Amino acid sequence: MPEPAPKAQKAEIPNESERYSAVKSKAIEDKRIITLRDKADQAPAGEEFARASRTYYKALYSKMRKLDPSITDYINRVEAATLRRLDETSAKSSE
Repeated sequence: MPEPAPKAQKAEIPNESERYSAVKSKAIEDKRIITLRDKADQAPAGEEFARASRTYYKALYSKMRKLDPSITDYINRVEAATLRRLDETSAKSSE
């Protein structure tokens, strides 16, 4: 009796969070992103830190969308949550 033909294996398709992690790893290597992150890290606490952090995150997520437009919706959700958390932290520190 002949052996059954092996089943064709499906190519592993990474889920959104895996693709997000991969594209973020690439984006944070960008010279502009590194410069903005350094400025945010060196900014004094308060409004200046919040402004520098917001600029960094907006640039990071924009770069990520350019690198992998197929996960734009996922990136947008993460960006919204990050900026909301940043705004909440800024509001608390200014009280």
